[in-house]
Amino acid sequence: MLTWPCSIPGCTNRSTPRVGSCLTCCQHFCTIHNDSSFHENPEEHDPEYDHYPGITASADARQLEHLTGLLNSANLSAQADALRPGHTGTIVVPTSTRDYIGGGMNVILPVTFDDGVRWIARVRQKRFDEPPPAMRKMLVASEVASMRAMRENGLKVPNVYLPLTSDPNLDYYFLDFVPGSPATAPLTEHDRPSQLPRLIQDYALFQIALSKLTFSAIGSLYPCPSHPDGQPIIGPLCSRTICLDFEPWFLGPFGSNKERYLTMIEYTLQEIREERLFQQKAVLGYLAHLEIKDMVERYQEWDDGEGEGFYLKHADDKGDHIMINEQGGITGVIDWEWVYTTSKAEAFAAPCAFSSAAEYYQKGTTALSNLEEMLISEYVRLDRPDLAKCVRKGKKFQFLNDMVGEEPNRVLMDGLRECFGRKRMGFESEAEWEEWGRELYRHDMGLTELMEWFDKKER
Repeated sequence: MLTWPCSIPGCTNRSTPRVGSCLTCCQHFCTIHNDSSFHENPEEHDPEYDHYPGITASADARQLEHLTGLLNSANLSAQADALRPGHTGTIVVPTSTRDYIGGGMNVILPVTFDDGVRWIARVRQKRFDEPPPAMRKMLVASEVASMRAMRENGLKVPNVYLPLTSDPNLDYYFLDFVPGSPATAPLTEHDRPSQLPRLIQDYALFQIALSKLTFSAIGSLYPCPSHPDGQPIIGPLCSRTICLDFEPWFLGPFGSNKERYLTMIEYTLQEIREERLFQQKAVLGYLAHLEIKDMVERYQEWDDGEGEGFYLKHADDKGDHIMINEQGGITGVIDWEWVYTTSKAEAFAAPCAFSSAAEYYQKGTTALSNLEEMLISEYVRLDRPDLAKCVRKGKKFQFLNDMVGEEPNRVLMDGLRECFGRKRMGFESEAEWEEWGRELYRHDMGLTELMEWFDKKER
Protein backbone atom coordinates (compact mmCIF):
# COMPACT_ATOMS: atom_id res chain seq x y z
CA MET A 1 0.00 0.00 0.00
CA LEU A 2 1.30 3.45 -0.83
CA THR A 3 2.85 5.28 2.13
CA TRP A 4 4.93 8.41 2.74
CA PRO A 5 7.57 9.49 5.30
CA CYS A 6 5.95 10.50 8.58
CA SER A 7 5.49 14.28 8.77
CA ILE A 8 6.67 14.51 12.39
CA PRO A 9 10.24 15.98 12.42
CA GLY A 10 12.82 13.38 13.34
CA CYS A 11 10.51 10.39 12.81
CA THR A 12 11.92 7.82 10.38
CA ASN A 13 8.77 5.70 10.10
CA ARG A 14 6.54 5.43 7.05
CA SER A 15 2.93 6.60 7.27
CA THR A 16 0.06 4.27 8.04
CA PRO A 17 -1.61 3.35 4.71
CA ARG A 18 -4.74 5.43 4.00
CA VAL A 19 -5.80 6.29 7.55
CA GLY A 20 -2.41 7.91 8.22
CA SER A 21 -2.99 10.58 5.56
CA CYS A 22 -4.88 13.42 7.23
CA LEU A 23 -7.47 15.11 5.00
CA THR A 24 -7.57 18.16 7.26
CA CYS A 25 -3.94 19.18 7.67
CA CYS A 26 -2.69 17.35 4.54
CA GLN A 27 0.15 15.54 6.30
CA HIS A 28 1.15 11.90 6.73
CA PHE A 29 1.55 10.09 10.05
CA CYS A 30 2.90 6.74 11.16
CA THR A 31 1.05 4.47 13.58
CA ILE A 32 2.74 6.14 16.58
CA HIS A 33 1.85 9.71 15.58
CA ASN A 34 -1.53 9.14 13.95
CA ASP A 35 -3.71 10.72 16.64
CA SER A 36 -5.17 14.13 17.36
CA SER A 37 -2.39 15.14 19.76
CA PHE A 38 -0.01 15.47 16.81
CA HIS A 39 -2.29 17.06 14.21
CA GLU A 40 -5.71 18.54 13.58
CA ASN A 41 -8.69 16.27 14.12
CA PRO A 42 -9.97 15.28 10.65
CA GLU A 43 -13.64 15.64 11.57
CA GLU A 44 -14.09 19.12 10.08
CA HIS A 45 -16.43 18.95 7.10
CA ASP A 46 -18.06 21.62 4.98
CA PRO A 47 -21.19 20.19 3.26
CA GLU A 48 -21.47 23.19 0.94
CA TYR A 49 -18.11 22.58 -0.71
CA ASP A 50 -16.83 19.04 -1.14
CA HIS A 51 -14.72 18.92 -4.30
CA TYR A 52 -13.18 15.61 -3.24
CA PRO A 53 -15.21 13.34 -0.93
CA GLY A 54 -13.73 13.38 2.56
CA ILE A 55 -11.26 16.21 2.11
CA THR A 56 -12.07 19.44 3.90
CA ALA A 57 -12.90 22.60 1.98
CA SER A 58 -9.89 24.53 3.24
CA ALA A 59 -7.44 21.77 2.36
CA ASP A 60 -9.01 21.27 -1.07
CA ALA A 61 -8.86 24.99 -1.79
CA ARG A 62 -5.17 25.16 -0.82
CA GLN A 63 -4.32 22.32 -3.17
CA LEU A 64 -6.27 23.78 -6.09
CA GLU A 65 -4.68 27.18 -5.52
CA HIS A 66 -1.27 25.53 -5.78
CA LEU A 67 -2.36 23.83 -9.00
CA THR A 68 -3.58 27.18 -10.39
CA GLY A 69 -0.17 28.74 -9.83
CA LEU A 70 1.56 25.88 -11.64
CA LEU A 71 -0.88 26.04 -14.56
CA ASN A 72 -0.40 29.78 -14.97
CA SER A 73 3.36 29.25 -15.16
CA ALA A 74 3.26 26.23 -17.46
CA ASN A 75 1.66 27.87 -20.53
CA LEU A 76 -0.29 24.82 -21.67
CA SER A 77 -1.59 26.76 -24.68
CA ALA A 78 1.92 26.86 -26.16
CA GLN A 79 2.23 23.10 -25.68
CA ALA A 80 -1.09 22.55 -27.47
CA ASP A 81 -0.02 24.86 -30.33
CA ALA A 82 3.19 22.86 -30.80
CA LEU A 83 1.10 19.75 -31.45
CA ARG A 84 -0.94 21.55 -34.15
CA PRO A 85 1.50 23.71 -36.10
CA GLY A 86 -0.18 26.65 -37.81
CA HIS A 87 -3.03 26.84 -35.28
CA THR A 88 -3.50 28.71 -32.04
CA GLY A 89 -5.25 27.24 -29.04
CA THR A 90 -6.77 29.01 -26.05
CA ILE A 91 -6.86 27.60 -22.54
CA VAL A 92 -8.45 29.54 -19.71
CA VAL A 93 -7.20 28.66 -16.22
CA PRO A 94 -9.96 29.22 -13.62
CA THR A 95 -9.47 32.18 -11.29
CA SER A 96 -11.56 30.55 -8.57
CA THR A 97 -11.01 27.06 -7.16
CA ARG A 98 -14.79 26.54 -7.34
CA ASP A 99 -14.71 26.79 -11.13
CA TYR A 100 -12.56 23.72 -11.74
CA ILE A 101 -14.15 20.80 -13.55
CA GLY A 102 -13.03 17.32 -12.63
CA GLY A 103 -13.00 14.60 -10.02
CA GLY A 104 -10.81 13.53 -7.14
CA MET A 105 -7.66 12.86 -9.17
CA ASN A 106 -7.77 15.15 -12.20
CA VAL A 107 -9.16 18.43 -13.51
CA ILE A 108 -9.99 19.17 -17.13
CA LEU A 109 -9.42 22.42 -19.01
CA PRO A 110 -11.14 23.09 -22.36
CA VAL A 111 -8.83 23.88 -25.29
CA THR A 112 -10.30 25.80 -28.25
CA PHE A 113 -8.30 26.27 -31.47
CA ASP A 114 -8.72 29.05 -34.02
CA ASP A 115 -10.20 26.60 -36.57
CA GLY A 116 -12.88 25.38 -34.16
CA VAL A 117 -11.15 22.13 -33.14
CA ARG A 118 -11.71 21.36 -29.46
CA TRP A 119 -9.47 19.45 -27.10
CA ILE A 120 -9.35 18.82 -23.36
CA ALA A 121 -6.27 19.18 -21.17
CA ARG A 122 -6.46 16.46 -18.51
CA VAL A 123 -4.30 17.54 -15.56
CA ARG A 124 -3.59 15.55 -12.43
CA GLN A 125 -4.32 17.52 -9.29
CA LYS A 126 -1.49 18.47 -6.95
CA ARG A 127 -2.76 16.56 -3.95
CA PHE A 128 -0.74 16.02 -0.78
CA ASP A 129 -1.21 12.26 -1.20
CA GLU A 130 -0.32 12.05 -4.88
CA PRO A 131 1.85 9.11 -5.96
CA PRO A 132 5.60 9.60 -6.53
CA PRO A 133 6.57 11.17 -9.90
CA ALA A 134 7.80 7.88 -11.36
CA MET A 135 4.52 6.16 -10.52
CA ARG A 136 2.49 9.04 -11.98
CA LYS A 137 4.43 8.81 -15.24
CA MET A 138 3.81 5.07 -15.29
CA LEU A 139 0.06 5.60 -14.85
CA VAL A 140 -0.09 8.15 -17.67
CA ALA A 141 1.98 5.93 -19.97
CA SER A 142 -0.35 3.00 -19.32
CA GLU A 143 -3.53 5.03 -19.83
CA VAL A 144 -2.25 6.54 -23.08
CA ALA A 145 -1.03 3.18 -24.44
CA SER A 146 -4.41 1.61 -23.67
CA MET A 147 -6.44 4.39 -25.25
CA ARG A 148 -4.30 4.38 -28.36
CA ALA A 149 -4.67 0.62 -28.71
CA MET A 150 -8.45 0.95 -28.48
CA ARG A 151 -8.58 3.91 -30.84
CA GLU A 152 -6.50 2.06 -33.43
CA ASN A 153 -9.06 -0.73 -33.30
CA GLY A 154 -12.02 1.56 -33.96
CA LEU A 155 -13.39 1.96 -30.44
CA LYS A 156 -15.14 5.16 -29.34
CA VAL A 157 -12.37 6.61 -27.19
CA PRO A 158 -10.80 10.03 -27.75
CA ASN A 159 -7.47 10.55 -29.46
CA VAL A 160 -4.63 11.31 -27.03
CA TYR A 161 -1.84 13.85 -27.57
CA LEU A 162 1.22 13.96 -25.34
CA PRO A 163 3.00 17.32 -24.92
CA LEU A 164 6.31 17.53 -26.76
CA THR A 165 8.05 18.87 -23.65
CA SER A 166 7.55 17.25 -20.25
CA ASP A 167 6.90 19.43 -17.21
CA PRO A 168 8.55 18.35 -13.93
CA ASN A 169 5.78 20.03 -11.92
CA LEU A 170 2.67 18.88 -13.83
CA ASP A 171 1.32 15.62 -15.19
CA TYR A 172 -1.05 16.20 -18.10
CA TYR A 173 -1.94 15.34 -21.66
CA PHE A 174 -4.42 16.48 -24.29
CA LEU A 175 -7.29 14.55 -25.82
CA ASP A 176 -10.14 15.16 -28.21
CA PHE A 177 -13.22 16.83 -26.78
CA VAL A 178 -16.05 14.29 -26.51
CA PRO A 179 -19.52 15.82 -27.04
CA GLY A 180 -22.50 14.88 -24.90
CA SER A 181 -22.97 14.57 -21.17
CA PRO A 182 -21.86 11.89 -18.70
CA ALA A 183 -24.36 9.17 -17.90
CA THR A 184 -25.61 8.87 -14.34
CA ALA A 185 -23.34 7.21 -11.79
CA PRO A 186 -24.76 4.68 -11.23
CA LEU A 187 -27.43 4.28 -13.88
CA THR A 188 -31.02 3.70 -12.80
CA GLU A 189 -34.14 2.76 -14.71
CA HIS A 190 -35.79 6.00 -13.62
CA ASP A 191 -33.14 8.61 -14.46
CA ARG A 192 -33.10 8.18 -18.24
CA PRO A 193 -35.97 5.82 -19.21
CA SER A 194 -36.17 7.06 -22.81
CA GLN A 195 -32.39 6.86 -23.27
CA LEU A 196 -31.70 3.47 -21.67
CA PRO A 197 -32.52 1.18 -24.63
CA ARG A 198 -30.14 3.05 -26.93
CA LEU A 199 -27.49 3.40 -24.22
CA ILE A 200 -27.51 -0.32 -23.44
CA GLN A 201 -27.44 -1.21 -27.12
CA ASP A 202 -24.46 1.07 -27.74
CA TYR A 203 -22.69 -0.20 -24.64
CA ALA A 204 -23.10 -3.79 -25.83
CA LEU A 205 -21.71 -2.81 -29.24
CA PHE A 206 -18.75 -1.08 -27.58
CA GLN A 207 -17.99 -4.19 -25.54
CA ILE A 208 -18.31 -6.43 -28.59
CA ALA A 209 -15.78 -4.24 -30.39
CA LEU A 210 -13.53 -4.42 -27.31
CA SER A 211 -13.74 -8.22 -27.39
CA LYS A 212 -11.78 -8.22 -30.65
CA LEU A 213 -8.73 -6.76 -28.89
CA THR A 214 -6.87 -9.48 -26.95
CA PHE A 215 -3.65 -9.62 -24.94
CA SER A 216 -1.34 -12.29 -23.55
CA ALA A 217 -1.54 -11.72 -19.77
CA ILE A 218 -3.32 -9.94 -16.93
CA GLY A 219 -1.74 -6.58 -16.13
CA SER A 220 -1.63 -3.12 -17.65
CA LEU A 221 -0.48 -1.89 -21.06
CA TYR A 222 2.70 0.16 -21.49
CA PRO A 223 4.59 1.47 -24.53
CA CYS A 224 7.31 -0.94 -25.60
CA PRO A 225 10.64 0.76 -24.68
CA SER A 226 12.35 -0.42 -27.87
CA HIS A 227 9.38 0.34 -30.10
CA PRO A 228 7.46 3.30 -28.60
CA ASP A 229 5.19 3.54 -31.63
CA GLY A 230 4.63 -0.19 -31.93
CA GLN A 231 2.55 -2.73 -30.07
CA PRO A 232 2.28 -2.13 -26.30
CA ILE A 233 3.56 -4.66 -23.78
CA ILE A 234 1.84 -6.07 -20.69
CA GLY A 235 3.45 -5.05 -17.40
CA PRO A 236 2.43 -4.73 -13.73
CA LEU A 237 -1.28 -4.20 -13.02
CA CYS A 238 -2.02 -0.57 -12.10
CA SER A 239 -4.16 -0.70 -8.96
CA ARG A 240 -5.39 1.99 -6.60
CA THR A 241 -5.64 -0.59 -3.81
CA ILE A 242 -2.61 -2.86 -4.18
CA CYS A 243 0.59 -0.93 -4.82
CA LEU A 244 4.16 -0.72 -3.56
CA ASP A 245 6.29 2.14 -2.19
CA PHE A 246 9.05 1.37 -4.67
CA GLU A 247 9.54 0.29 -8.28
CA PRO A 248 7.95 -1.50 -10.04
CA TRP A 249 5.15 0.12 -7.92
CA PHE A 250 2.58 -2.58 -8.78
CA LEU A 251 2.29 -6.38 -8.79
CA GLY A 252 2.12 -8.54 -11.88
CA PRO A 253 1.72 -9.31 -14.68
CA PHE A 254 -0.20 -12.53 -14.08
CA GLY A 255 -1.06 -15.60 -16.10
CA SER A 256 -4.52 -16.06 -14.59
CA ASN A 257 -7.04 -14.37 -12.33
CA LYS A 258 -6.50 -17.03 -9.68
CA GLU A 259 -2.80 -16.15 -9.59
CA ARG A 260 -3.62 -12.44 -9.55
CA TYR A 261 -6.05 -12.58 -6.62
CA LEU A 262 -3.95 -14.97 -4.56
CA THR A 263 -0.88 -12.78 -5.01
CA MET A 264 -2.79 -9.66 -3.96
CA ILE A 265 -4.37 -11.44 -1.00
CA GLU A 266 -0.99 -12.74 0.21
CA TYR A 267 0.44 -9.24 -0.12
CA THR A 268 -2.43 -7.83 1.96
CA LEU A 269 -1.98 -10.50 4.64
CA GLN A 270 1.72 -9.64 4.81
CA GLU A 271 0.93 -5.94 5.16
CA ILE A 272 -1.39 -6.71 8.08
CA ARG A 273 1.21 -8.94 9.79
CA GLU A 274 3.76 -6.14 9.45
CA GLU A 275 1.37 -3.73 11.20
CA ARG A 276 1.01 -1.51 8.16
CA LEU A 277 -2.64 -2.11 7.31
CA PHE A 278 -5.97 -2.05 9.16
CA GLN A 279 -4.39 -1.20 12.52
CA GLN A 280 -7.82 -0.64 14.06
CA LYS A 281 -9.24 -3.88 12.64
CA ALA A 282 -6.12 -5.93 12.03
CA VAL A 283 -7.45 -9.29 13.25
CA LEU A 284 -10.79 -8.97 11.46
CA GLY A 285 -9.08 -7.76 8.29
CA TYR A 286 -6.73 -10.72 8.45
CA LEU A 287 -9.58 -13.17 8.99
CA ALA A 288 -11.55 -11.67 6.10
CA HIS A 289 -8.62 -12.09 3.73
CA LEU A 290 -7.99 -15.64 4.92
CA GLU A 291 -11.58 -16.46 4.03
CA ILE A 292 -11.34 -14.73 0.64
CA LYS A 293 -8.13 -16.66 -0.03
CA ASP A 294 -9.91 -19.92 0.79
CA MET A 295 -12.74 -19.09 -1.62
CA VAL A 296 -10.34 -18.18 -4.42
CA GLU A 297 -8.25 -21.33 -3.93
CA ARG A 298 -11.26 -23.65 -3.97
CA TYR A 299 -13.07 -22.09 -6.93
CA GLN A 300 -12.91 -24.43 -9.93
CA GLU A 301 -13.87 -22.14 -12.83
CA TRP A 302 -11.07 -19.57 -12.94
CA ASP A 303 -9.77 -20.82 -16.28
CA ASP A 304 -13.16 -20.40 -17.98
CA GLY A 305 -12.31 -18.54 -21.20
CA GLU A 306 -8.77 -17.55 -20.14
CA GLY A 307 -7.30 -19.65 -22.93
CA GLU A 308 -8.79 -17.18 -25.42
CA GLY A 309 -6.60 -14.36 -24.14
CA PHE A 310 -7.19 -11.33 -21.94
CA TYR A 311 -9.13 -8.11 -22.48
CA LEU A 312 -9.14 -4.47 -21.40
CA LYS A 313 -11.27 -3.55 -18.40
CA HIS A 314 -12.26 -0.03 -17.34
CA ALA A 315 -11.26 0.38 -13.68
CA ASP A 316 -13.91 2.93 -12.67
CA ASP A 317 -17.02 1.92 -14.61
CA LYS A 318 -19.58 3.55 -12.32
CA GLY A 319 -21.44 5.27 -15.18
CA ASP A 320 -20.08 8.78 -15.63
CA HIS A 321 -17.27 7.40 -17.79
CA ILE A 322 -19.87 6.97 -20.56
CA MET A 323 -20.64 10.09 -22.57
CA ILE A 324 -24.06 10.10 -24.25
CA ASN A 325 -26.19 12.31 -26.49
CA GLU A 326 -29.84 13.26 -25.97
CA GLN A 327 -31.04 9.96 -27.45
CA GLY A 328 -28.78 7.91 -25.16
CA GLY A 329 -26.31 7.07 -27.90
CA ILE A 330 -22.73 6.71 -26.67
CA THR A 331 -20.45 9.45 -28.03
CA GLY A 332 -17.36 8.18 -26.25
CA VAL A 333 -15.99 6.29 -23.25
CA ILE A 334 -13.50 8.30 -21.17
CA ASP A 335 -11.41 8.28 -17.96
CA TRP A 336 -9.26 5.22 -18.62
CA GLU A 337 -6.80 5.82 -15.80
CA TRP A 338 -5.96 2.54 -13.96
CA VAL A 339 -7.24 0.46 -16.94
CA TYR A 340 -5.99 -3.11 -16.93
CA THR A 341 -6.28 -6.38 -18.83
CA THR A 342 -8.09 -9.32 -17.29
CA SER A 343 -9.96 -12.50 -18.08
CA LYS A 344 -12.92 -12.52 -20.43
CA ALA A 345 -15.18 -13.45 -17.51
CA GLU A 346 -14.26 -10.27 -15.64
CA ALA A 347 -13.79 -7.89 -18.56
CA PHE A 348 -17.32 -8.50 -19.83
CA ALA A 349 -19.13 -8.78 -16.52
CA ALA A 350 -21.64 -5.94 -16.15
CA PRO A 351 -20.11 -2.59 -15.16
CA CYS A 352 -20.75 -1.25 -11.66
CA ALA A 353 -22.98 1.36 -13.32
CA PHE A 354 -25.60 -1.30 -14.03
CA SER A 355 -25.84 -2.50 -10.42
CA SER A 356 -28.28 -1.14 -7.85
CA ALA A 357 -26.02 0.70 -5.41
CA ALA A 358 -28.54 0.37 -2.57
CA GLU A 359 -28.99 -3.36 -3.11
CA TYR A 360 -25.26 -3.94 -3.46
CA TYR A 361 -23.88 -1.88 -0.57
CA GLN A 362 -26.78 -2.22 1.88
CA LYS A 363 -27.71 -5.85 1.25
CA GLY A 364 -24.77 -7.39 -0.62
CA THR A 365 -27.20 -8.72 -3.18
CA THR A 366 -25.93 -11.06 -5.88
CA ALA A 367 -29.17 -10.94 -7.89
CA LEU A 368 -28.91 -9.32 -11.30
CA SER A 369 -30.49 -5.88 -11.64
CA ASN A 370 -33.01 -5.08 -14.35
CA LEU A 371 -30.30 -3.19 -16.25
CA GLU A 372 -28.02 -6.23 -16.15
CA GLU A 373 -30.87 -8.38 -17.44
CA MET A 374 -31.38 -5.85 -20.26
CA LEU A 375 -27.69 -6.08 -21.13
CA ILE A 376 -27.90 -9.88 -21.23
CA SER A 377 -30.88 -9.66 -23.59
CA GLU A 378 -28.97 -7.26 -25.83
CA TYR A 379 -25.97 -9.58 -26.05
CA VAL A 380 -28.26 -12.46 -26.94
CA ARG A 381 -29.97 -10.35 -29.60
CA LEU A 382 -26.56 -9.46 -31.04
CA ASP A 383 -25.61 -13.16 -31.15
CA ARG A 384 -23.03 -12.95 -28.34
CA PRO A 385 -24.28 -15.51 -25.79
CA ASP A 386 -20.70 -15.80 -24.51
CA LEU A 387 -20.79 -12.19 -23.30
CA ALA A 388 -24.28 -12.72 -21.86
CA LYS A 389 -22.79 -15.56 -19.81
CA CYS A 390 -20.10 -13.20 -18.51
CA VAL A 391 -22.82 -10.88 -17.16
CA ARG A 392 -24.77 -13.74 -15.58
CA LYS A 393 -21.75 -15.11 -13.74
CA GLY A 394 -19.69 -11.96 -13.24
CA LYS A 395 -20.97 -10.55 -9.96
CA LYS A 396 -18.11 -12.05 -7.97
CA PHE A 397 -15.60 -9.74 -9.64
CA GLN A 398 -17.35 -6.65 -8.33
CA PHE A 399 -17.24 -8.04 -4.79
CA LEU A 400 -13.61 -9.17 -5.11
CA ASN A 401 -12.43 -5.81 -6.41
CA ASP A 402 -14.21 -4.05 -3.55
CA MET A 403 -12.81 -6.35 -0.88
CA VAL A 404 -9.28 -7.53 -1.69
CA GLY A 405 -6.95 -5.05 0.00
CA GLU A 406 -9.89 -3.18 1.54
CA GLU A 407 -11.22 -3.03 5.10
CA PRO A 408 -13.58 -5.87 6.09
CA ASN A 409 -17.24 -5.33 5.25
CA ARG A 410 -19.87 -7.69 6.71
CA VAL A 411 -22.46 -7.00 4.02
CA LEU A 412 -20.16 -7.38 1.03
CA MET A 413 -18.56 -10.48 2.51
CA ASP A 414 -21.95 -12.20 2.60
CA GLY A 415 -22.43 -11.33 -1.07
CA LEU A 416 -19.00 -12.72 -1.92
CA ARG A 417 -19.74 -15.93 -0.02
CA GLU A 418 -22.91 -16.40 -2.02
CA CYS A 419 -21.07 -15.78 -5.30
CA PHE A 420 -18.71 -18.62 -4.43
CA GLY A 421 -21.52 -20.99 -3.51
CA ARG A 422 -21.29 -20.57 0.25
CA LYS A 423 -24.06 -19.62 2.66
CA ARG A 424 -24.49 -16.07 3.89
CA MET A 425 -23.53 -15.81 7.56
CA GLY A 426 -25.57 -12.74 8.45
CA PHE A 427 -23.41 -11.69 11.40
CA GLU A 428 -25.02 -8.97 13.51
CA SER A 429 -21.70 -7.39 14.47
CA GLU A 430 -18.02 -7.40 13.60
CA ALA A 431 -17.32 -8.94 17.01
CA GLU A 432 -19.53 -11.91 16.13
CA TRP A 433 -17.79 -12.26 12.76
CA GLU A 434 -14.36 -12.09 14.39
CA GLU A 435 -15.22 -14.71 16.99
CA TRP A 436 -16.44 -17.07 14.26
CA GLY A 437 -13.35 -16.45 12.14
CA ARG A 438 -10.93 -16.99 15.03
CA GLU A 439 -12.39 -20.41 15.61
CA LEU A 440 -12.44 -21.29 11.88
CA TYR A 441 -8.79 -20.29 11.31
CA ARG A 442 -7.41 -21.07 14.77
CA HIS A 443 -4.62 -23.22 13.26
CA ASP A 444 -3.31 -20.48 10.93
CA MET A 445 0.19 -19.52 12.09
CA GLY A 446 -0.05 -15.96 10.81
CA LEU A 447 -3.25 -15.39 12.79
CA THR A 448 -1.67 -16.90 15.91
CA GLU A 449 1.33 -14.55 15.66
CA LEU A 450 -0.92 -11.56 15.02
CA MET A 451 -3.08 -12.28 18.08
CA GLU A 452 0.02 -12.85 20.25
CA TRP A 453 1.35 -9.46 19.15
CA PHE A 454 -1.94 -7.79 20.10
CA ASP A 455 -1.95 -9.54 23.48
CA LYS A 456 1.56 -8.22 24.24
CA LYS A 457 0.60 -4.74 23.09
CA GLU A 458 -2.45 -4.68 25.40
CA ARG A 459 -0.35 -5.82 28.38
